[in-house]
Amino acid sequence: MDLLVLYVTSIAAEQALHTTDDRGLTRVASVLAAVTADEFPHLHGLRSEMTSGDGPDRSQWAIDVIIDGLSTSRPPA
Repeated sequence: MDLLVLYVTSIAAEQALHTTDDRGLTRVASVLAAVTADEFPHLHGLRSEMTSGDGPDRSQWAIDVIIDGLSTSRPPA
């Protein structure tokens, strides 16, 4: 639950800045483009989804991913 609250709080803090600068997203997209499947298979598989859509779409996607992760039980060790 802490992760969900942290994510929502960080989005609110970013929105408070009222910035329209896309340099951060452009840099994230270029870093993700260089990620290999061998190094980070999950990031590699999700790299286009992580930077597609507009701000509200990305925010909703991220919240859905967090909630899906929280609701998925881990297999017994």
